[in-house]
Amino acid sequence: MAPLKKFRKDLVALSLSVLFILAVLEVFLRLFYPQVIIDECTDGDYIHIEGNGYTFSKDFGWTTIPNQTHCIWTDKGVHGTATHNNKGLRMNHDILVGKSQDKKRIALFGDSFAYGYGNDQNDTLSFYLQQMFGDGWELLNFGASGYGTDNVYMRYTKEGRLYHPDVVVFLTYSNDPGNILFTEYQGYAKPIFKVNSKGNLITAENQKFGVHPLQPRTRYLESTILERHSHLYMFLQNALAKIGYKLSVILKGKTYKIDPSIRLSHPLGPEDSSVWLIMKNYTNLTDYALIIHFKILDRLVQEVKNDNATFVLANVPGLYLFNDRENMESFLAEFDLHYDDVDFTKPDKLHADYAKSRDVLFVPFYEKFKANQTAYIPKFYTGHYNGEGNQKMAEILYEKIRMENIIG
Repeated sequence: MAPLKKFRKDLVALSLSVLFILAVLEVFLRLFYPQVIIDECTDGDYIHIEGNGYTFSKDFGWTTIPNQTHCIWTDKGVHGTATHNNKGLRMNHDILVGKSQDKKRIALFGDSFAYGYGNDQNDTLSFYLQQMFGDGWELLNFGASGYGTDNVYMRYTKEGRLYHPDVVVFLTYSNDPGNILFTEYQGYAKPIFKVNSKGNLITAENQKFGVHPLQPRTRYLESTILERHSHLYMFLQNALAKIGYKLSVILKGKTYKIDPSIRLSHPLGPEDSSVWLIMKNYTNLTDYALIIHFKILDRLVQEVKNDNATFVLANVPGLYLFNDRENMESFLAEFDLHYDDVDFTKPDKLHADYAKSRDVLFVPFYEKFKANQTAYIPKFYTGHYNGEGNQKMAEILYEKIRMENIIG
């Protein structure tokens, strides 16, 4: 056989073998270890795209769109749905403004944890709370991705109180104080609250919001054919990204530091501000954000009490707190921090002290989540708890509220 002919034959055989191996790996991943491929359901990160559930609000920057059901990618690695009722709340039934004639109401406020980001409609915190409280109660979910303490205050005073809730639950997260310092969130202007030289809170109640110029784009439209269809390609892409990240930490060491001199208008990411509250030694920027956070909380608590409702404060522990030691140290290295520089219980302590001083009910989750931490980490990382985690939060909230005789 001529050398060239043999070479071609061997090349064809090798190519077919490689294709066969790739096909086997693709089938294996699809069956036993499916990856998050890029499709319309993965575009939830871009909330500026109105098809993903959010739209401009003249009262508090952005809000959830009424009468909409849209596709989402869930923590289980399968497609799910998010449904908004006639008032834009993530609920399975419509409601009327005003006081309910036959049910008591619980209004849930907060960010994406309250909304149920990455969770199917029947896997959210509000869904499980509704099941536990039963038919005599109605759970209203006012949660929205990206909301900070400021958005929550504005949404309650402008909208939430119109439904006359009997109980108001604010599900705060460790990046809420940092979010206060943002000037915009994915194209939407945010409420701006400040503290003047006399220490008084300057509110955003008369502020006019708008939409910043933002090039409409989605991960789906920008993705390649392989990103849309190949689980093997996405597996390799994610694996290489993790290897590259670890190499950068090893080669560069600490990448950057949270700088107290950063301008307040600088768009710090949620990961930055979620680290703030677990730092043993705060930066000046953290102190400033916390002052505003608790002053807004004071306003919110007072407004709720003026409406003859009961205020409940709950603190959601960051999912990164339950990573293993090695991953946590790599995460902290991004912020020029070490494991010994942080206190995971600090957000609970801060809010517990605040709640005690204001005579409001505080519900912590950290210690009970820590006991069974891996059970609540989603199969596909969304930065949020899986359905089991939401169910556990609902159980803790329900038991605490029931023990305090709030629900009668």
